[in-house]
Amino acid sequence: MAAVVSYATVGDVAVRLGVAEGDLNTPQVQAMLDDITALVDAYTGLDFSTLPEVPTGIRWVVASRTIRALNNPDGVRQEQIGSYSYSLATPDGGSAWTAEERRILDSYGNTASARVASSFSIGYG
Repeated sequence: MAAVVSYATVGDVAVRLGVAEGDLNTPQVQAMLDDITALVDAYTGLDFSTLPEVPTGIRWVVASRTIRALNNPDGVRQEQIGSYSYSLATPDGGSAWTAEERRILDSYGNTASARVASSFSIGYG
């Protein structure tokens, strides 16, 4: 099995979160980046690792969804403790592609068979 070439790096995630790369659980973040990279390939039907450089939009999509997974690993949609209630704006808890992510992914390609992956979740946000 070939090694996965992630379309974003742990450093990309750290910069967007405003933290030092060393403050992140690097193996966890890398696994999420690898998984979400595979979802991008499945969704678009393309392999961006064959390009000299991964497009900025694709890198942003992978980093963005990874950050959502880190912030809400269980995909919680709503929480209530006594009279306190908290709800996320996304009905899926952030585990699916956002409209902006789909727009970017669709601009690169999306085969009919790959659309099945658009609603696929790997088990974390």
